[in-house]
Amino acid sequence: MPNVPSRLSQMVEKHFAEPDRAPALEILASYAERFAWLKDLERVRIDMVLVAKGDLEKLAREAETDWRDIIMEAEYELRDGKIVRRASLD
Repeated sequence: MPNVPSRLSQMVEKHFAEPDRAPALEILASYAERFAWLKDLERVRIDMVLVAKGDLEKLAREAETDWRDIIMEAEYELRDGKIVRRASLD
């Protein structure tokens, strides 16, 4: 299993079925290798897990998505025509 921070590992455990956890962690580890320069890497990887909602194929697609789009989809929503931060991120 790849070396990932405990919070990220807990998020994967919470959102993915047991058979999909190891592949999900591999996708997230690969993302970290490619985007090691990213200041908010852990934030983006947690957001990827939230956006994927337990779908391994969606997680793989998110790994190819611009990190800013990942943050927007996971952390913000449109309310009354305005973009606002979600109250809860889990």
